[in-house]
Amino acid sequence: VPLHSHPHEQVSICFKGRGEFYNEESRDTVEEGEFFLFPSNEAHGLKVLGENNAEFLDVFSPPREDYIEKVRRSKKK
Repeated sequence: VPLHSHPHEQVSICFKGRGEFYNEESRDTVEEGEFFLFPSNEAHGLKVLGENNAEFLDVFSPPREDYIEKVRRSKKK
């Protein structure tokens, strides 16, 4: 995931594999069972480490409006 920012706080929880979260100043590796917190408007990105896929759960506060709209549209189908 390239460097980006958004107005939401974000918690990213690693369920499988390993990843390297980075911002403009640092890089930190997370593994299964670990998480990372990004404050609102802080630029950040993710690089998956290793040859295997990684799985992360991202939680946003407040909820992302674009995700809410995707759920609404999917329920109308």
